[in-house]
Amino acid sequence: QVTVLNTSMETVDWSIPLDLEGTLAEGSPWNAMADARSGRVNFTGVTWNRRLDPAASADFGFCASR
Repeated sequence: QVTVLNTSMETVDWSIPLDLEGTLAEGSPWNAMADARSGRVNFTGVTWNRRLDPAASADFGFCASR
């Protein structure tokens, strides 16, 4: 599970890039969207958690295989 925290003073739409050594499993991620299945993957929020007010957070998760 990954927690995204907005530490700015502005409302933001979050996006987190991660380098994966493996491949995202079917059904992954949850509570986020991914722009790739392996390598450099950019995770972004979905309708209900994409926009974060100052000091707000959102959680998402994924499974990957090597």
